[in-house]
Amino acid sequence: MYENVTENELLRMENVVSFRGEVTRDEMDYIRRRIEKIIYANSARQTGNPVTAVHSVGFDKKQIVVDWEIKVPTDRPLELPKEFEFLPEFEIHDALKMHVNSDFKSITEALPKVMEYIDYKGYHPGTEFYVEELDDRTANIYAGLFEFGYYY
Repeated sequence: MYENVTENELLRMENVVSFRGEVTRDEMDYIRRRIEKIIYANSARQTGNPVTAVHSVGFDKKQIVVDWEIKVPTDRPLELPKEFEFLPEFEIHDALKMHVNSDFKSITEALPKVMEYIDYKGYHPGTEFYVEELDDRTANIYAGLFEFGYYY
């Protein structure tokens, strides 16, 4: 029933370029390109897959606006423009991980299944669901968990 779900996983990134803000879909693409340019301009390189999270969705002037977060690991610390944040590391310990197809429809359909698994096991989400984009076809969804009120 849950063959593509594993527990006790670790999502770990170092030297992370991080952005969080309310954006439209077009702005998401712009921010991704901007992060790539910042990394290139600093003669750095990306060392892992981008990870994104959606914190909320709303509407502004008839368009969808998303409270969106993206994290991209690099090979060293970087000086960043003010709208970005540098994190020495980002980790989610003892996470639940679900492997899915990376298209929007598959990820959208997988999120309720992740929640169903969490409910089935008696856990509670301790973090947002973070999507690691592995390639054009596959992704991993991570969720930090609470069990009996404790984050682990």
